This record gives sequence, C-alpha cells and structure tokens, in this order.
Amino acid sequence: IVNPIPPKPTITASGPLTFCNGGSVSLTAASTGFTGGSYSWSNGSTSNPLVVTTSGTYTVSYKSADNCPAVTTASVDVIVNPIPPKPTITASGPLTFCDGGSISLTAVSTGFTGGTYTWSNGSTSNPLTVTTSGNYTVTYKSSSNCTAPVSASVSVIVNPIPPQPTITANGPLTFCDGSSVSLTAASSGFIGGVYTWSNGSTSNPLIVTTSGTYTVTYKSASNCTAPVSA
Repeated sequence: IVNPIPPKPTITASGPLTFCNGGSVSLTAASTGFTGGSYSWSNGSTSNPLVVTTSGTYTVSYKSADNCPAVTTASVDVIVNPIPPKPTITASGPLTFCDGGSISLTAVSTGFTGGTYTWSNGSTSNPLTVTTSGNYTVTYKSSSNCTAPVSASVSVIVNPIPPQPTITANGPLTFCDGSSVSLTAASSGFIGGVYTWSNGSTSNPLIVTTSGTYTVTYKSASNCTAPVSA
C-alpha cells in the first residue's frame, strides 16, 4: 500500500491579517482532498483553526491520517498594531479669558506621528483654536487605524465683555463753586468689578466739585474691560 503525499496546505483567515492590539484573527488550515490528520503550527499549536493575537509569520505543516507529511508548508504574516496612549492636551495660554480672545489646544499621543485627532466639537484641526466656553476632549486614531482612549477633559471659560457703563448724576451738572454732584456709574447686568474715572478715582459714586469732562471705564470681576463710557 503506497499512500499519497498530501498537497501543500492552504491557510484561510477569518478576517484582516492586520488589526489593532486586543483583536484577533482565526487561521484555518486545509489540505485539499484530505480529512483527518494533524496540522502543526510554527508556534507549536495543533489547534485548527488557530486564534492569533500577536504579530508574526505563522507557518503550518500537515501530516495525513496515513502519516504522510505534505512536502511543503504554508505561511501567512499577521501584523498587530499597538493601541496609542491617551492623548494629552496642551494649552497655549490661560483657559479663562474674555470674549474676543482665543486659545490654542494642541493634542499629542506620545510616540505616535501622523494619524487623526478629532475634537469633541467635531473639528480635526490640531491645534484647535477655541473662542467659546466648553469642555473639550480629543480622540486619536493612528495612521494604522488604531484608536486611543479619549483624552482627559479641558474646561475653557470665556467671560463676557461688559456693556459700556452709564453715568447717573444725583443733581444738576451745573452748579456754584462750593457745591458738588455725585456721579454713579453702572454696567448693566454686572456687579462687583472696578470703575475707574478719568480723574483716576475708583470711588463709585464719584463726588465732583470741579468743572471738567468725566468718563469712566469698567473692569468686571472676571477682569474683562467694557468700552469707555460717554
């Protein structure tokens, strides 16, 4: 009895041979026209299919039920790409500023270049120029299409610019020497902060005893400056 030599085995993959760490692919070997027998993989396993989770070249040999080995082996290359680390966000300046200002947020996933950063507002710009209040996070997908964990959140606060302050007098603006008038400044909707008059005083109300043109500037408690008053 002369038993036949099996043909070179084939390997069929259950999915892509390149994937991200944490994934897997099943490799199934077959020798056309033969059933039974045993398949031996280069990593020592005799499982068929073989579940692969690490990069490498996987070779399989086949021995038929009649104990005849196939003359040649088959092999496939599996590439498992790393998961990038959680990106960090660096700000170009203070995270709290006045309306009309901006800040640049730059994301980095250490050890990785290329790929795509996608911010929680949908932008893929890096750096991201921020002009409005909000909590900003970023996700990173490497050039090998592996996604990092979402970054920590960065909170940006944009404070409003106060309206031009108004000045209210408690009496006539024309009077005789020796009298006075009180000028009270207000910036509608804002409390606290500092009013600075054109004569240098920060009193509010301001008691005026001398002729002159008086204006006032207002800086809110959040350090945002209103336009100069009339």
